Amino acid sequence: MFPTGSHMDTTITPGRPRGRKVIILLDHLLASGEKGATAAELAHVAGIASKQVYPLLRWWIEKRVVIVEKVGWLNIYKLNTRIKRALEKLLRIILRSREARVASLAQRLAEHKLLRRLSPVEKEILALLAERILSGSPYLRIHAENPRQALDILKVKLESRFRALGLNPNEISALLLETDEALNELNEAGLVYMAWDTRNHTLILRLDKSLEEELHQLL
Repeated sequence: MFPTGSHMDTTITPGRPRGRKVIILLDHLLASGEKGATAAELAHVAGIASKQVYPLLRWWIEKRVVIVEKVGWLNIYKLNTRIKRALEKLLRIILRSREARVASLAQRLAEHKLLRRLSPVEKEILALLAERILSGSPYLRIHAENPRQALDILKVKLESRFRALGLNPNEISALLLETDEALNELNEAGLVYMAWDTRNHTLILRLDKSLEEELHQLL
C-alpha cells in the first residue's frame, strides 16, 4: 500500500499488476522524467489505443505512483518523484527477468524448428530480437550507409553481449566472424525476417511473425 502524507511508504512489494504493456508504460514514464508524457505518446510507445492508457495505469494512479496533471486540454502522466528510485529498481529487476525468459523461449522454439542446437551467435541474435518484443516494437532498425556497415554495427551489439557472458577477446573475435552466416541461416530457416531499406539506408531485423506469435502465447 502507498499511504498518503509525509510518511508515505515507498516500498514496492511484489504481486502488483505488471503486465507487459504496463511495464512499457512505466518504463517510458521513467525515461520521460519531469516533463511526463501524454496519453497519445504512451499509447504510441505501448502500441495501444489512447483510451487504454488510463485503465492500464489505474492501479498505479490510485496508489499515487503515477500522477495525472491537467495541462490545458491534455492529461500529462508523470511518476511520483518520491517513489521513482524504488520503481526504477523494481522495473530493472522485472525487465531483466522477462528479457531472460523471452530470450530462452525464443531459443528453444528455434531449436525445435531447426531440429538442432543453436550456435552461440544464433542464440544471441535471437535473444536480441526477442527482447525487442518487450520494448513494444519487434523491429531492430540499424541505420547505416550500406548493408555491410549495418552488419558491423550489429556485430558491435553482439560483442557487448558476449562480453557480458564473460567471454575473452579471442573467443569473441572468433564468434563475430560467424555473424553473417548465422544471420543468413536464421533468415533462410524462416526464423528471422531481414531486409535492407534502400530509401532510408536501414537494415531491418525482427523475429519471424509466426515465431513471435508462439512467443506471445507462452509469455
